[in-house]
Amino acid sequence: MRRSRSLAVAAGLMMGLALLDAPGAQAVDDTVAVTATFNDPAGTTAQQDAIRNQLISLVNRAPAGSEINGSVYLITDGGVRSALVAAKQRGVKVKVIVDGDAVADVDPDSGKATGSEYSALAAAGGLGTDPSADSWVMACPAHRGCIGNRDLGGGDDGAINHNKFFLFSKVGATENVVFQTSANLTTSQRRNLYNNAVTLPDNGSGLYAAYRNYWQDLQTYGSSGTGLAHYYKTQDSGPYKTYFFPRQEKAGTTYSTDAGTDTVVSLLGNLDCAGGTGRVRIGMYAFTRPQVADKLVELQAAGCRVELLHNGEEGNLGTTVQNTIAGKLGYVARCAGTATDSGGASRTIGIHSKYLLVEGTYLGVPNRKLVFTGSHNYTFPNLRSHDETLLKIDNPAVHDAFAANFESLKAGPHCTRWLQPPAPAPGWKTEVLARTDTGLYQGIRLADGSWTGFTDVQSKAGNINGVHAVAAAGINADTHVVALGGDGRIHHTVRKDDGTWAAFGDVGAVAGVLGSVTQLSAVSLGNDLHVVAVADGKVFHTIRNATGHWTPFGDVAGAVGPIGTVTAAATAGVGGELQLVAISGGKALHTIRNTAGQWSSWGDVAAAAGATGPISSVSMAGTGGDAQIVVATDNGSRQYHAVRRTDRTWTPFADLKDRLGTVSATSLGAAHVDGELQLTATTSAGGLLHVIRHADGTWSPATTVALQGVTGTLGAASVTGTL
Repeated sequence: MRRSRSLAVAAGLMMGLALLDAPGAQAVDDTVAVTATFNDPAGTTAQQDAIRNQLISLVNRAPAGSEINGSVYLITDGGVRSALVAAKQRGVKVKVIVDGDAVADVDPDSGKATGSEYSALAAAGGLGTDPSADSWVMACPAHRGCIGNRDLGGGDDGAINHNKFFLFSKVGATENVVFQTSANLTTSQRRNLYNNAVTLPDNGSGLYAAYRNYWQDLQTYGSSGTGLAHYYKTQDSGPYKTYFFPRQEKAGTTYSTDAGTDTVVSLLGNLDCAGGTGRVRIGMYAFTRPQVADKLVELQAAGCRVELLHNGEEGNLGTTVQNTIAGKLGYVARCAGTATDSGGASRTIGIHSKYLLVEGTYLGVPNRKLVFTGSHNYTFPNLRSHDETLLKIDNPAVHDAFAANFESLKAGPHCTRWLQPPAPAPGWKTEVLARTDTGLYQGIRLADGSWTGFTDVQSKAGNINGVHAVAAAGINADTHVVALGGDGRIHHTVRKDDGTWAAFGDVGAVAGVLGSVTQLSAVSLGNDLHVVAVADGKVFHTIRNATGHWTPFGDVAGAVGPIGTVTAAATAGVGGELQLVAISGGKALHTIRNTAGQWSSWGDVAAAAGATGPISSVSMAGTGGDAQIVVATDNGSRQYHAVRRTDRTWTPFADLKDRLGTVSATSLGAAHVDGELQLTATTSAGGLLHVIRHADGTWSPATTVALQGVTGTLGAASVTGTL
């Protein structure tokens, strides 16, 4: 052998029970169903062996006269070897291709026994090696795969036959069955690594023939010739699609820089993240291709939820990949646990699975649930030089079985979250002003994520006879609050960093009295406070400068143009400019007040970010050079998020269901806090939710804020950041 290998196999927990049936069992009702199988290396012996036992069950049920064709990387499993030899002895034609690394009984590097079963299979009492016989075992040529012959250089050991599949012309009463796994047929892997497998009856799809043709090419090229640097073939077979490697890069590029011929990058590119409903979950042994990492980060930023479980051995997650995804995916966990057996001996537990789960709009078709699995790791040798298989499965039930396995590993003790977004800088606080039917209350989220109780603002700043609308804005360490009192007038107060409050002041007395005010918004630009009020169906704007002077309220529509009756408005400060969104007729219209005080014309947000249902509430925040907008639609039953970028383009509205859950929002609040978007939602159930969108586009899980100190029924909330 030209390299030392960790010889291992997976088995264990399975979706559907695999029994070690009596060899040759072929009852009429012995049929094969679509089955997803997973192991638990830390579980019972049966759970460890589930994939191995599923394969042995299929071999034992192959009737005389049928044919088994296999292609595997390594085989040290005596149970599988015995089952294959027994199948030959009862009249099954058994033909198995292994990699050249599987031949040696002794590792030339370590001098230790490999445990390989190749010699036993090649013996006269096994399968033999005569290619003209009905049964045989064949090894690919040394220092290459059967087809792939490329050495990528730079320490690469050359191509291998990395496949892990078996084909059955008949199992019981079912013809043409494909068994594809991520597991090598070795003894140790079932005790140390999670793996996956699928058993797929052809059912007229053509999948068996696609695999059978590829297997024949493996035999042909492995028996003669020098192999190929490029083989890449794909075939659609009903709900399946096969991708067979190696795949060479385009002329004029290098193997490590041509993203256009990276199959996984292309597959991910078919997912539409608009609306925030797309989801990607990956369980992967080795991941070193930066282009795949770039695409995952791109999908997360576009609104998809991207999660990764990877093996924890050193080097399995490439340094460039690690740096690319750090803090930029929805969830990353490193699988590097420890299990202890009944005798007290400990062993490492990792992941050797190879699956990509895609959920959402794929190739323009909504609500897809796809699985991509096989032998393909996300490394360059797996793409460019090895004999490999990648299999697409378009089956919601199979997807859900894989998703359940992913979530089980994610929640289990052997995969630990890491590469999380950084915590907010010390000193930053998130301040929430919550309005109830009886009063106004202020709560603070500290930099460590903990919350203070809520303080009765009217007990500190004066009684304004109830609060019907509220807005808040942070200016340095101070919190400015504007509130619509029970007297129908707008009042202003300031909470200083030391916790003291100024008395409420009547804004109308200094900026002008408005008519029937229904909503308020506030934002800071430098040391100035900008306040927008919706009154009598119109939008009005005023400024309180750093000296405490207020400008008169001005009718925004008078400067920008009429837009009809306004029901809600929101503001954000971006690059020293005031951005404003007004809701009229359930639609969002956008304008900007530049540093010279001039307003731009109204722009239709739906035309730039996509249509939603009728908008009932809106909030905004400026982060960096972007304006973040959140809206509640359809009477609050749906919530969406979009970004107006620095280059004036908009991201599509993304559904916030995966961020907030299924809620009916009575109000939304958005704020910039330490470069991040912090979002609150009051719900019709009387709750207050809080969630963070990090600067890299990832979201934290939503949490419910304890309303300690709040009395009355929660109506709405405003949120701001202070330093």
